[in-house]
Amino acid sequence: DPVGDDYITTIYNVPVVNGKAETTWTAIWEEDLSGTGEEPDYYFVVHIDDKDKNSNNEIKVNRAPDTPTCINPPDGAIEVPIDVTLQWDCSDPDDSSLTYKVYWDTVNPPTKYKDVGSSKSYSPSDLEYHTTYYWKVVASDGLTETSSPVWSFTTESNIVKAYWADLNGNELPDGTEINEGTTVKLVAETAGFDGYKASFDIYEDDPVGDDYITTIYNVPVVNGKAETTW
Repeated sequence: DPVGDDYITTIYNVPVVNGKAETTWTAIWEEDLSGTGEEPDYYFVVHIDDKDKNSNNEIKVNRAPDTPTCINPPDGAIEVPIDVTLQWDCSDPDDSSLTYKVYWDTVNPPTKYKDVGSSKSYSPSDLEYHTTYYWKVVASDGLTETSSPVWSFTTESNIVKAYWADLNGNELPDGTEINEGTTVKLVAETAGFDGYKASFDIYEDDPVGDDYITTIYNVPVVNGKAETTW
């Protein structure tokens, strides 16, 4: 309040032209002089000759949101489920309401984003197995934005698909009948298992039943595929 003691500065020698005196001042928030840590109100008093006038309005200096922090998954995490929920935390020094954009991508810096409003979590629906993703959060108080650092995580390895195929590798339609003595392929498509070895258990009818026939062991996974014949 201009009648208080929280004086900041004086701007001198501002000429009056066509009925107006105009000057500028750059607002930089510092700890307010009352020491409360809250955003102060700024007023001014103009003096011309022996006349004084308080400003009709007040202004506040907005402080940017704090930097968002990562909650889940931890930065650098591996074997993260593809249905992971990204979570973060953030606050605002002026207690302003915050909204968020969450960015995620397979490139760094990430470019794909989603406006999530005031939510502090988001579940991407397009994550793939055994893939490294980069993500960040941008917080906004309506006037200014603050970005988090870029974090990363790698999704889990998995067997993506398993199927019978002909000897050319073409997937056989469900229920295909073959002649006795016909050789077919067993194929497993994987993500993240190159260099591993697979085994194939063969059953008559349902795998959860007891009609086990045989196991084919030590089938190498090469370029994301394990293939053998039976």
